[in-house]
Formats: sequence, structure tokens, C-alpha cells
Amino acid sequence: MSGLVEIWSHQIGWQVRKHNVLVEGLSDVTYIALAERLYKATWNRPLLGPDLAVIAAGIADDGGVDGVNRRLNAARQMADADRGPEGELRHRFIGLFDNDRAGRRALARACEFDRRLVPYQDVFLLQPVMPVALVQGVARLRADGIALNKGLEALDWEIEDLLSQRLLANFEQRFPDCVLDTHNVRGKYHREFTRQGKVELRKYALAHATVADVDDILRLVKALRSYFGLLHSDISI
Repeated sequence: MSGLVEIWSHQIGWQVRKHNVLVEGLSDVTYIALAERLYKATWNRPLLGPDLAVIAAGIADDGGVDGVNRRLNAARQMADADRGPEGELRHRFIGLFDNDRAGRRALARACEFDRRLVPYQDVFLLQPVMPVALVQGVARLRADGIALNKGLEALDWEIEDLLSQRLLANFEQRFPDCVLDTHNVRGKYHREFTRQGKVELRKYALAHATVADVDDILRLVKALRSYFGLLHSDISI
């Protein structure tokens, strides 16, 4: 069945599934795809499965926090009008922002623009420890997120920070000019990379990462699956 969502997503180059996470750019998609490849090679089973897609809101200036907000709003409106025969949503979309100044402001703007958007339900900030939805309820998930990340509130966090310290330290030793600064809070490290540094890190990770280097990305996917109520307890991590 091809409805409004499938037709629209095909036109903009998206491969949607029933549950979809919109991220800021191709780096997020690349690292999650890397984690999926390494996980499948190790455990011989898929990570995302046929029911979950992670989609870049756009490429270059078409992505970022503004891209997530723009495309998330359009996708949710489209999905709301493209329901199943019993009135159920055929597709669900949530947004995942980097936990930096731009991401935090964008999430706040999104919720101000559309009061139906609820943090920890429809929009999320990437955190050092992403809470898993063990029970239903936004309030409980928010409380778990705050507790798990206590003391880390001021630490910016991006997808690159989920790679292992082994891999990141080896990369920095080989490409020292690619890292502008490093922040350490309670044993969690956030690195500020140059623009070219992020490009080089993607290539380095694709060539050298093992499944142990993407443990925190596997934990992220486990959490994302839980937010949709999808099976996640079988992810070996």
C-alpha cells in the first residue's frame, strides 16, 4: 500500500518504515548503520529490523536542527492524514537532536510551535545515557533520563561521543589537528572536532571500529526501540 507518507518520502529520498527517527545529518545515520553492520556480523541478527528507520532530515544546510524541525512537522502532519482503516497511525516519527546549544534551543522551539510535541515522547535530546522505557509513561522516562545523566547537564553530546574511548583516542593520536578541545565530566568525554575532523573520523571508524567500539550506539538503538514500544530486550549489550 502506498499512501501519502510513502509517496512524499519517496520524492525526498527517504526510506521510511513504520517507526522512524529523524536525526540531524548523515553522520548519525552512518554511525548507526556501522553499528548495525557490526552487530549483525557478531550476532547474526539485525539491529534495527524491518520496523525501524533512522533518517537524516537533510544533507548539509538542508539538515541540522532546522531540518529536523521542518521535516518532523511535515512528516507528522502527513502521517496524521494517512491513517489505517481503523484510524491507527500507519507511520510514526520522532525527532532526535544533538545535545548542544543548537539542539536544546531547537527542541524548545519545536515544542513551542506545536504544543502536541512532548519531550521524551516525540522529541529527544541525545544524552550520554539514554534511558530505556521500561514502563509506559513520559513522566517516568523523563525522571529516569534526569537521574541517569545527573551531573552531566552542561556536557554537550553528539553521536561521535558514543564511539569507544579506545577508538577516539587512537584517532586523536593519529589526527591531532582534527580535535579542537576535549571536555571530561564524570568520566564522559565530549570532543570538539573540526569540520574536516568529523569527515576523517567517519572514515576511520568505518575502517577500524569493532563491535565493542559501538556499544553505546547499540544502547542508543535499544533505547530508541523502547520509545516506540518495540522489542528491545534481545539486543545483546
